[in-house]
Amino acid sequence: SVPYHPVHFEPPKTTVTLLPTAPVRQKPAPVYVSQPVTATVQGGTRMRGDQKWPPESVKQQAAAENEARVALAKGPACRPRKVKKDYSTFFAQHALTTTYPGYRAPPGTQHYMEGASNL
Repeated sequence: SVPYHPVHFEPPKTTVTLLPTAPVRQKPAPVYVSQPVTATVQGGTRMRGDQKWPPESVKQQAAAENEARVALAKGPACRPRKVKKDYSTFFAQHALTTTYPGYRAPPGTQHYMEGASNL
């Protein structure tokens, strides 16, 4: 049988004292230069696929649409007068029958009781 020997145990310290300054041998944190991708990529405004896409026909169509828009913007500054259209013939053709119920009251709402609240 092995005799029981109590092992001496010290709990860890509850407070940790920190040095007022960092140790001298510690290097300072590295500084990284952060720039947007457009500043680091050298190549100007045109990139590698810009000569092929969008296709030339699409470029020409966009340019023509842009010119048409500019020409339209240079036109008269006032709007044309609004024409009052007459819809009476259309409504006469599509008129509802005289027997068509325009509104049906929901069931149970047409009763009136004497002496009761009318809410």
